[in-house]
Amino acid sequence: NLPSLVPDNYYKISLFAEDNVWKSDELVIYWYVEPRWWQTHNAIKAIWFVSVLGAILILVISILITRRLVVRGNRKKNLQMELELKSIYAQINPHFIFNSLNAALLMVSKNNMDEAYRHISKFSRLLRSYIRSSRNRIISLEEESTNLRNYIELQQVRFDGRFSYEIIASPGINLTEVNIPSLLLQPFVENAINHGLLPKKGNGNLKISFHLPAGENTLYCDIEDDGVGREQSRLENESRGKLEESYGDLLIKDLVRIFRVYEKMKIDIAYIDKVAPESGTTVRIKIKYLENGK
Repeated sequence: NLPSLVPDNYYKISLFAEDNVWKSDELVIYWYVEPRWWQTHNAIKAIWFVSVLGAILILVISILITRRLVVRGNRKKNLQMELELKSIYAQINPHFIFNSLNAALLMVSKNNMDEAYRHISKFSRLLRSYIRSSRNRIISLEEESTNLRNYIELQQVRFDGRFSYEIIASPGINLTEVNIPSLLLQPFVENAINHGLLPKKGNGNLKISFHLPAGENTLYCDIEDDGVGREQSRLENESRGKLEESYGDLLIKDLVRIFRVYEKMKIDIAYIDKVAPESGTTVRIKIKYLENGK
């Protein structure tokens, strides 16, 4: 049993000898197991202290490394998002510029210099704000409304004022404090004009409204037109052999996907077809600002 004795402790040992006829007196020996240095009580306390301190240090280092990896990952995600958005904006810019310049050239070819001058002036103002907005992922609702007004007025000049428009916001919305993804709404407005209002016989109307219910963190944006409607537009495209998905729809899908992945906001889009005798389409865009990513 001696190897199992605990070091740094005293033990009492009794010794005696006996046979069938005789037994010696008992001899008492006090035994002290001398510990090595790491077996002393002070050393054991020190080892426990160092172990706990080491575990805490490892935990802190792990947290710092994890945080650094998360920050690096977020930075990489943000960089990837910037590159993807710039790629999309680079596609939007030529698409819009091409249509606007074509309209200006058409006016010049008809020797309508005054209209061409007004068109190019509006175009230059819009292009400046457009480039400024495209540098930011998020802009205020006020700035987006201004961009939409400039864009729609430019399209009115291009199409001889064949439609009117209005942009309204419900009371209580602070246009300077509410933010939305940059250039998100412009492709919807472009689709409403090109595929809804322009094929319509006679003048049309475009209405853009913003609503932020009290106590909610969701912004509702309705883009409503009284044009020919999606079904009629689809039939006309089929008759012309244009069955592919529109360029604006592809850009919208890319923008929504990116903001769903990288930003703390969820974007839902619903297309509502009006019922006869009314005609046209309402696009309802719901932007939910997520809290803590939930």
